[in-house]
Amino acid sequence: MPRLKRAANKPPRIPIQNVASSSRQPEPEEGDEILHDVEEEEEMMENPEQVAQPGSRRKRTSAEVKADKQARWEKSFVKRGVKNERHVDVESIGPNHTCVQRIIAQGLAYFFSENPGYIKGLVADFYKIVKVPELGKIEAKGAKITSKIGRVTVVVDPEIIAKALNYERPPPESINCPREDFASRDEVNQALYVNPAEAKRPHVPGRFKDEYHLINQFVHHNLNPRGTENKPARSEGEMLYFFMEPGNVFDWAKYIFRQMVEFKANVPTYTRMPYPCMVTKICLEKGVPRDAYEEWGKLEPGIINSSILTRSASQVRGALGDEGVRGGSYLTTMPPKRSKQSVWQKLLFCQGVATMNSHRKLKREIRENARRQQRIDHKLDYVLRRQEGTVSEPQALNNATVG
Repeated sequence: MPRLKRAANKPPRIPIQNVASSSRQPEPEEGDEILHDVEEEEEMMENPEQVAQPGSRRKRTSAEVKADKQARWEKSFVKRGVKNERHVDVESIGPNHTCVQRIIAQGLAYFFSENPGYIKGLVADFYKIVKVPELGKIEAKGAKITSKIGRVTVVVDPEIIAKALNYERPPPESINCPREDFASRDEVNQALYVNPAEAKRPHVPGRFKDEYHLINQFVHHNLNPRGTENKPARSEGEMLYFFMEPGNVFDWAKYIFRQMVEFKANVPTYTRMPYPCMVTKICLEKGVPRDAYEEWGKLEPGIINSSILTRSASQVRGALGDEGVRGGSYLTTMPPKRSKQSVWQKLLFCQGVATMNSHRKLKREIRENARRQQRIDHKLDYVLRRQEGTVSEPQALNNATVG
């Protein structure tokens, strides 16, 4: 009985991984995780009262969870790119073009001026430590985005965004977009597509009318960078529709503010940083030192001009061509006799890529089938040997685990 009492008073034994004795050198990230686990286990040994059962890990506090999340967020900016704004070349498109007139009507003539450019390091520093309001409080009065770069605190709200874009926000009572049942799907398709029968979900910009094909570029890069340019969703198609329809009023400063909040609140680690030119302009106006950063980033893509209206084969792929052949079948269809050499080169290149991908897929399937067959043979061999009585029960359990 006394022996049981002494055992009960002992702190639980927690196994510690022998990192140094491992024959395999861990990767840097894996080594950090192992070291983190060892430190947690040592802390648990020093404070055994925090351990509910042997082998259990100490529950992290909310502050630790937030700190780890912030560390992962800042680390993701090492490989993040930017999605820069694209200004409009009015001389190339024409001042009387429908898109130019609609951009003016929406109060966004700022994008007709020369693009001021961006500083990638400055934009990354802004987004790394940015603090945003909760998604449910974006509409609340006083909602703002804050970030501290060095000793300068940068504040962004819809009013500051409007000032940076020379945008005059419409009165709240005049805003009529977006709203429920704004337009039916057929109305949107009739407006967007040259042939509404070719409408698909997601949308295919290569089949849009010229004005919608151009305005899709403008809206995606300058207003809705978190959308998809090549495959706009239904909501993005509706945005293009009410942008082009006269009489529709929208608060674009508030919309950009929401996009910046959602970038921090709910975004994959590979998403590029939005509005870099606007963020750079706001930060420099707030007093962030320019000399602390490298040269300005290159605008890629550049301005929006009339070349946007020249459609590539990939943009119209799937649509019926002049000869009644669908764009997706160009790999198995002979080009016309008078086709350019570039057409034949592209055909040969695409066929080569398709052949390589098929070969790679076949090799992967063969490898997976071989592994599957090996597992089946192993299990079958175990069953036969057990039936003959040559396999003991513990060894059988081990073999079953391996299989």
